[in-house]
Amino acid sequence: MNGELYQLLRLVLYVKDSMRGREPEFKRCGYEHVMSFTFSPDIDPCAGKKCNDEASWIEGLEKRKLKAVNLLCLFEKNDPKFAGFANAEKQGIVTEYEDGTRTIWIPKWAFNKAKKGWATYYIEEEWAGLSDADFIYLNCRDEFEEVLLDIQDLAQTIGARHFAQVFESAYDCLTAPEEPSIPGW
Repeated sequence: MNGELYQLLRLVLYVKDSMRGREPEFKRCGYEHVMSFTFSPDIDPCAGKKCNDEASWIEGLEKRKLKAVNLLCLFEKNDPKFAGFANAEKQGIVTEYEDGTRTIWIPKWAFNKAKKGWATYYIEEEWAGLSDADFIYLNCRDEFEEVLLDIQDLAQTIGARHFAQVFESAYDCLTAPEEPSIPGW
């Protein structure tokens, strides 16, 4: 999976955990040396504010009364199952606020030769793209559940019981009626 998509997924989960009242900790990967977030100057009360860490970004989102957050990935092929393999045309984090404003956070990556790592600069832009119905269409949960079961069956068939258990646990976490308890996560 490409690093940008992985980072976007982790950030969306981080924000969702925060929205659920948890106090999540965002752990950067070894190649992530700088991460900053710049709020759009067109939207108050954080107009033009720059956050140099994930925690202050969350505070800014909370001040703006964040209502929802979604991952956006548009692919050359109109098939979201290729998310980890296709080159995305545009990807980012879509945020929606209680006042109905919707924005997108677009990442810009730059390599820092001195630190031998990457800097990611997220810039907020107004978003007038997809509707709520479009986000529901892009939800691949059912297909993901099927894939987990298919891989579990394959692992059982070839005698890889440990891998079958891993995918069974992943399926159970995904389909749990309540928030699953995942030790060590």
